[in-house]
Amino acid sequence: MRPLPLWLPSLLLCGLGAAASSPDSFSQLAAPLNPRLHLYNDEQILTWEPSPSSNDPRPVVYQVEYSFIDGSWHRLLEPNCTDITETKCDLTGGGRLKLFPHPFTVFLRVRAKRGNLTSKWVGLEPFQHYENVTVGPPKNISVTPGKGSLVIHFSPPFDVFHGATFQYLVHYWEKSETQQEQVEGPFKSNSIVLGNLKPYRVYCLQTEAQLIL
Repeated sequence: MRPLPLWLPSLLLCGLGAAASSPDSFSQLAAPLNPRLHLYNDEQILTWEPSPSSNDPRPVVYQVEYSFIDGSWHRLLEPNCTDITETKCDLTGGGRLKLFPHPFTVFLRVRAKRGNLTSKWVGLEPFQHYENVTVGPPKNISVTPGKGSLVIHFSPPFDVFHGATFQYLVHYWEKSETQQEQVEGPFKSNSIVLGNLKPYRVYCLQTEAQLIL
């Protein structure tokens, strides 16, 4: 059986944005480089490259702040992304936390700090989780054979709210030299029956989830 595909609802464009204005206009500390945001199912992980090294032996720590559309910035205290030495901030604890409401537009920025020196803030392009997320395949897939049919059960890739929903496609083909693929769907249900199948044949299946806003 071929591996289950990933479906990408939209291209995630997160890169180095314009540095936000900072009161530390005379800072001598280099800023972090190339901040990137990884959005996969319920995960939101911000990473960046460390500030260029210098002769100062003191450790460099990093601070992450977020803002919504109102423009006021807030420190990330839970999860703790303030004064951390790691160049990564897991905003949702691997999908376990619900920090940012999925339909909200979120702004992120990061800066470096060493002693009383701080760098300029480096900002990312704003994101909305539902608009930019990479959707994984359905989970917990099981297949039950019937008379001339296959019954497929599965769970959605992650929980959705605020009017969003999933629809599903099933790609299947008879295991033979030709392997002519057929597609059924889209389906709203996560229990799908494939009928009119030939008896005593081997079928291969792929399931695909699409996020609908």
